[in-house]
Amino acid sequence: MTFQPCPPTSLNIPRILPQTCQAVIRSDSCPVPPIFRFLQEKGNISEEEMFHVFNCGIGYVLVAKEEHSEEVAGRLTGMGYPSYATGEIVARQPGAPQIRMA
Repeated sequence: MTFQPCPPTSLNIPRILPQTCQAVIRSDSCPVPPIFRFLQEKGNISEEEMFHVFNCGIGYVLVAKEEHSEEVAGRLTGMGYPSYATGEIVARQPGAPQIRMA
């Protein structure tokens, strides 16, 4: 488990991945607090830059095997923490970034 209110998620996720892996993050996978949409609109900031700089409200990232994801989500919900499946870990192609927004 990685806690990352700061620095941004885009800097912390590569720290937990082997160089041969890529995290594919779905930008529409969890609700974004209204303050981030306000900042994006007023600052004319791209979706990718919002994720890179602000995390868009993501506080924790848990990486689990797919077959364990429902159990992990259920345990978090049981403790009062909402959770969202935000993406997947795939094989990284040579020269590709460790994080890709989808």
